[in-house]
Amino acid sequence: MNPAELKFGNGLNIIFGASNTGKSFASKAILFMLGAIKSLPETEEITAYESAWLGLTLPGGRNVTLYRPTRGGHFKLTAP
Repeated sequence: MNPAELKFGNGLNIIFGASNTGKSFASKAILFMLGAIKSLPETEEITAYESAWLGLTLPGGRNVTLYRPTRGGHFKLTAP
């Protein structure tokens, strides 16, 4: 299975598209990776993935990546 990926640019980013294309799921995945919700919605598509990754650029330019199992649980922080 190929990774699913969203890339955001600096400033305001807008996710738009037709019905049932994953906009709400993308929003929930971001909230999940920021720790605002404890679990992802159960969908047929999510079963192919065992983890989620969120790359962040922190103030000062430091790049880090958060890892979290799609079933929920603890985060792991990695840095290059």
